[in-house]
Amino acid sequence: MENEKRKIRKELLYLMWFVIGFVLCFIVFVLIPPYISQKGDISSTADQANSDSSDNFITLVEYADNGFRPNAVTIRKGNYIVIRNISAKTHVWLSSDNPLLNTTRGYAQSEQIRSVLNDEGVYAVTNKLNLSHKLTVVVR
Repeated sequence: MENEKRKIRKELLYLMWFVIGFVLCFIVFVLIPPYISQKGDISSTADQANSDSSDNFITLVEYADNGFRPNAVTIRKGNYIVIRNISAKTHVWLSSDNPLLNTTRGYAQSEQIRSVLNDEGVYAVTNKLNLSHKLTVVVR
């Protein structure tokens, strides 16, 4: 009888540690990364988005139902470009002459593509699902 109680306590202890480990992993790998990825100097106002963004570390481009906003950006070599889909109707599936700006799937509303561009040049980006929606990225 005493051995059965010890065995049950031991199994409950294992179960408790499993649940604690699961919760910790969930927090570390699911809840924290989106919070961390939103940190940084992401400009989201229309005035900042339309200006020359070569001094910003992160340049935000939003994709809406009518295309990319802004439709041309200039960034400094080694900086981030973030393309966020804010369209509830259309996915954004990028095709570009820069391999870092190509995507292998369509991104739905509130998803974003983030890339560090280290090669200078002028790159054309198009949404494969709507070829009239184009973005020009200049890296200096």
